[in-house]
Amino acid sequence: MAKKYSLKFFELFSKSAKVKALFIVLAAAAVFFAAGRLFYSKESRYDLTVAKKATIVQEVSVTGSVKPASSVNLAFEKSGKVRRVLADIGDRVKSGAILVSLDNAELLADRDQAEAAVKIAEANLSTALSGSRPEELAIETAKLQSSQADLAEARSALVSSFESSYSTIYDVAKNKIDFMFAAQEGVSPTFKLNFSDGETNLRTSVESERNELNSDLIAWRSSLNNVNNASDLDSYINESKDAFRLATQLITNLSNLLNTFSPEVYPSKTTVDSWRAYLSAGQTAINTSLAGFDTATAGYAAAVSAKEVASRNLTLMMAGSTAEEIAAERAKLDQAKANLAKILSQLAKADLRSPIDGIVTKQEAKVGEFVSAGATVAAVISDADFEIEANIPEADIAKVQLNDEAEITLDAYGNDVVFRAIVVSIDPAEIVIDGVPTYKTILKFVDKDDRVKSGMTANIDIITENKPGVLVVPQRAVITRENRKIVRILTNGDPIETLVITGIRGSDGYIEIIEGLKDGDRVIVSEKQ
Repeated sequence: MAKKYSLKFFELFSKSAKVKALFIVLAAAAVFFAAGRLFYSKESRYDLTVAKKATIVQEVSVTGSVKPASSVNLAFEKSGKVRRVLADIGDRVKSGAILVSLDNAELLADRDQAEAAVKIAEANLSTALSGSRPEELAIETAKLQSSQADLAEARSALVSSFESSYSTIYDVAKNKIDFMFAAQEGVSPTFKLNFSDGETNLRTSVESERNELNSDLIAWRSSLNNVNNASDLDSYINESKDAFRLATQLITNLSNLLNTFSPEVYPSKTTVDSWRAYLSAGQTAINTSLAGFDTATAGYAAAVSAKEVASRNLTLMMAGSTAEEIAAERAKLDQAKANLAKILSQLAKADLRSPIDGIVTKQEAKVGEFVSAGATVAAVISDADFEIEANIPEADIAKVQLNDEAEITLDAYGNDVVFRAIVVSIDPAEIVIDGVPTYKTILKFVDKDDRVKSGMTANIDIITENKPGVLVVPQRAVITRENRKIVRILTNGDPIETLVITGIRGSDGYIEIIEGLKDGDRVIVSEKQ
């Protein structure tokens, strides 16, 4: 009986141990399940990604237009009348081909004259180098003799002018002026006015001037007695000029003095008017004589100069050319050649030529029409190469460098047809478009393609940087706070903020992480709503 109870107890105990073990297992499973659910519920709040290494490409995307690689607007440097039009719109022309010509008849005449001047200068230099010939000496001798005869004739005319001038001024002084004065007797009489009216200072001036003129006339007459024996006539010329000046000044002041008289007092108005008539006649006579004197003086000066030139030329010809003279003739030849070259240059500019091979796209000249300097007359575009012009905003221009590669699509062919290009120039000066500073950038097609036409719209993706094998995360995962870059990492279900240093931004939405993360870090992109 006891044995039977022992067996039941053992069975009951065994069943109880199994129940406990099962209970323990279930309890542990429940704990782990609860913990897992808690962990899972934290992670599910976020959009996660993994920091990974990849190739990141930075691009600048802009729109531009296709233009000829060479495009020129042509204008004349000087105004003129169109003589010929040799090319029309659509014509294909070679570099140097004449498109339009201006009337150049006057320039052709200038060219002929300049060519003649060069020949004369060459002949003169040749003469200077070889010396004078007997017939040339004879010619220069004849020139000197002729100039000497001309000088003698001019001298005689000038001496006659001295006498004529003296006679005129003496006559005016004695017969047109002196009746207004009372002369005190003496070798050199003193002249005093016969009347006491008029302005005091003018009275004093005209009395002094009349006395000075009287003295000059006496000295002048004495001097002219010896003029035929004088070798230099300059002093006689100066004497004559002084006499003309003094006589004119005296008449002017006398006329001004008469204007100060009162009509109610002596002398009478009739008397004063007659005096004025005398003075006017005297001034006319002096002016006529002065004109003849000036003509004689100028003729004499020219004759003296001509004689000196002829004498010097003969002397130089007889002595032969010096090194300095030969150098001077060379300089004259160089000057003549330079003048000819200048005229030939002007002639060349009368023809408007194409500087490139291409197609005429503009032709506004008409035969007989006058065109202004600087006005565009014709235009030519290159039909060989094309380039792309784009205006890149200042926010992107710092990323773009010369020789950066670009992928181009043209609206005419859609996005499936891609052309390759490279950046060849960036303007340093800005162009403001809609208030935004932009910079004109030129890209050149890598390959020639007949499908490319001038004026097509181009969609440009410039590859400004390409980095393989760098750590990247989505740009949305980077938070900027107080000028610091922060990325949140999920660690044990909790977000941990970490500072990072970023690099370039890729065109695919990723950004380079230079420092702060490692490959495989679980990064929070955003928090689910």
